[in-house]
Amino acid sequence: MLSAATANGFHPDLTGRENVFLNGVILGMSRAEIKRKYDEIVDFAGIEEFIDTPVKRYSSGMFARLGFSVAVHLEPDILVVDEVLSVGDFAFQRKGMEKMRAIAKSGATVIFVSHNLKAVAEFCQRGILLERGRVIADGPTDQVIRRYFDTVQSYEARQARGPVQVVRTTIAGVGGQTGRFSAGESARITVAFDAIAPAKKVAVVIDVFNAEFYEVFNTSSERLGQPPMSLEAGQKAECEFDVELNLGPGTYYLGVYLYRYDVEHEYDHVVPATSFVVTTDRDTRGAANLYPAVARFETVVPPPDVTINSYGTPRSLSRVV
Repeated sequence: MLSAATANGFHPDLTGRENVFLNGVILGMSRAEIKRKYDEIVDFAGIEEFIDTPVKRYSSGMFARLGFSVAVHLEPDILVVDEVLSVGDFAFQRKGMEKMRAIAKSGATVIFVSHNLKAVAEFCQRGILLERGRVIADGPTDQVIRRYFDTVQSYEARQARGPVQVVRTTIAGVGGQTGRFSAGESARITVAFDAIAPAKKVAVVIDVFNAEFYEVFNTSSERLGQPPMSLEAGQKAECEFDVELNLGPGTYYLGVYLYRYDVEHEYDHVVPATSFVVTTDRDTRGAANLYPAVARFETVVPPPDVTINSYGTPRSLSRVV
């Protein structure tokens, strides 16, 4: 079993090049194997320019990238990846995910430890949620992520928050159903909130995230033309949004914020406040549903005296005699 964060085998006074060999040997690779994979390891880490610099001068990100690169080129049976994909740019993070998928497809077990819920949802089929070393959820990733959010919500509910607080969020269809909707269906989102103390210029913001936790929609009462609301202690209020769920099939999460725009101050938030599922009878994918229909599907045959040259433009076959 190997950890992709096993860069603790690096010696700070040695160069990156020397540490690749040192770390590889510590992790069980032969010198010949390291030499064979050396160029690939360095290229993957993306730090060729600094490979002959002592690693004590590396940033934490460079350190982690090189350690991750060494570990994933070892062909391990079990690979533990602990937050390493939080470093580096988008290109490195994507490359890291692709490498881990390749390792998993080879038959190895990859244990991905992270608070990056988008990456967890994208990569893992099974999730385990730990709280103080104890397993509190184990199952399909989307269910475990939902439990994680519920746990965070419960924790936040025990904390002192702002003078105005979200107390309930619901999403319901025209027929009153909740939880599952057809693509394009109309729905009403209701946000209820209470003032614990006086609060000025309160706007309600709603955010919709897909299963990979990309934001697919965001708006607010104030941006839709409603003036902000001021509340006295003890007052209760509700804000309702009517929406058309023109979304692709999948699970979506609704986040709610109470916000004051003029001073950019957040009073309260609940993310996710609730979740819902969108279904469709058409085989479409993605966050949006554009309601596709095939308008034309036929073979286009060029005239007999015309062919297409290598540049994609017609060329006459007729000759002048």
